Amino acid sequence: MNIWKNIRNAFNGSTKNRTLRTSVGLGFVPNWDITKHRFGETMYLNIVELLTDIYSEVIWTGVETPKFLAWKDWANRNGQRILVQMYREKGYAVIGYDSRVDESGQLFWRFYELPETAYRIEKIDNREIITPNDEYQQVYVLRMPTFEATGKCDREWCKPFIAMLDAVLNGATTTAERLGAYVVMSPKTDNFGGVLTEEEKNDLEKQTQKEYGMISRQKQIMVLPRPMDSQIVSLASVDIKLQDKARTALLGIADRIKVPANQIAFIDSNSSKSLSNGTELREGDMAKYRQFRRVLNATFYDMAVELGMKVDYTIENEPKSVQGQTIERNGDNV
Repeated sequence: MNIWKNIRNAFNGSTKNRTLRTSVGLGFVPNWDITKHRFGETMYLNIVELLTDIYSEVIWTGVETPKFLAWKDWANRNGQRILVQMYREKGYAVIGYDSRVDESGQLFWRFYELPETAYRIEKIDNREIITPNDEYQQVYVLRMPTFEATGKCDREWCKPFIAMLDAVLNGATTTAERLGAYVVMSPKTDNFGGVLTEEEKNDLEKQTQKEYGMISRQKQIMVLPRPMDSQIVSLASVDIKLQDKARTALLGIADRIKVPANQIAFIDSNSSKSLSNGTELREGDMAKYRQFRRVLNATFYDMAVELGMKVDYTIENEPKSVQGQTIERNGDNV
């Protein structure tokens, strides 16, 4: 069986279309630590979608063979979702494809994403190869440039910045929820001795936390059964340089994803360097579209070419350079 399998692989070309990555000495860790509120994950997704939303403007053209038409229909329906998925999850996607003849004798093609249960990863000659459970299944592995170069997806490289955003914004949220302060109370020395038992202390803390505060359902007046000294401790210092810390984390994610910082709402709204004539915003748009082309060329465009299709694409609403040329692709003006 292995002999026939090797012969079939030889005639199919090679394992190139199924290659996940070559060994680069970096592990793949799919598990993530999650804090109380996922601020970092939300901001990461927002930045990713600044790029992937451009996919809705892509128009694929090429020689209209049955294979190309089926691939184009699949790419139009699933391209943006798969790009987001590769940014947020594993850094790659396994695509299955096959051809059949219908009852009328017409050849038609199908393209579809394979679930993880439909394939396994094997190491062959210092490479990690996707091997489908069905030995007759043809597959192609879409790989993000970062994953192909490092063996890690962009999300994993951004994990420290995501954690930083979680820590900073969760700290600010906790401060807001507690109205920016907490109270330290201690009994005065009196006829009762001024010492509370552990049970009395716990009961008083729970009662104070639950029943008293600034929320409408809570009480604003508290009558204590004995004289107490109180001291207010402000939590406002937690918010010191909040914007600077969040900005640092966002800039780290933006640099990794290659999204211009002035495209991010949080950064742009806190920036005083925007030019009145829109030059900075226009240059940011051009850089964003340029990066999107790099990602698209390394994924869907390369897939179509490697599967034998003659394709090209244009992007609607792509900004023009001063010279009237669109953004360059593969070294040539389009």
